[in-house]
Amino acid sequence: MIMIPRKLLEQALLTLALVTTPAFGAQCQSDHAFSAGLVGKNINAGCDERNYRIDYELGRQLRLLRAEKNELEATLKKDLSEDVGRLTRIDLQRLDRELAEIEGVARVRGLLPLRPE
Repeated sequence: MIMIPRKLLEQALLTLALVTTPAFGAQCQSDHAFSAGLVGKNINAGCDERNYRIDYELGRQLRLLRAEKNELEATLKKDLSEDVGRLTRIDLQRLDRELAEIEGVARVRGLLPLRPE
C-alpha cells in the first residue's frame, strides 16, 4: 500500500475541486465575460471576480447602445418630419459619444482591437 502524506492529499483534492468547478479557467476570463455581455448571455454566477463583472458590463452596455442606435437610425429613415429628425440626430450624437467612450475603455482593457475596424 502506498502512503500519501496528508498535506499532499489535501492539496491534490483542492486542486481537483478548483479545476472541476465551472468558475475555473476560461469561463471566468475577461474576454469571455465581455463576449457574453456583447451577445446577451447571462453572467456566469460562479465568476465573482470584480474584473469579470466589469468586462461583462462593458459588453452588455455596448450591445444595448448599439441596439438603441440601430433603432434610432431606423426611426430616422421612416419618419421624415423635421422635429423627429432633429431630436433623433441629437440622440444619435449622444449615442456615438457613449459608444466611443465604452469602446475606448474596452480597447484599453484589451477586449477590442486597438484600431477600430
